Amino acid sequence: MTKVWDKTSIGYKFANESYYGGVLVRRISSTVNAPTMEQVTKLGNALQALHAGDVFTGGVIITKEKF
Repeated sequence: MTKVWDKTSIGYKFANESYYGGVLVRRISSTVNAPTMEQVTKLGNALQALHAGDVFTGGVIITKEKF
């Protein structure tokens, strides 16, 4: 069987005292196939700038494939 890319989502994790438990995960759906770490980091840093006090602490790339 051959696997075929279906979609990719990315979860961005932010730390901030204003969030319940000090952490918030923002999910971006239907992103590009096989995003690079540079792309993920650049968007994480841009999202960090949208809310005062946010600190981008990492992300998770989730890829769904069909076969």
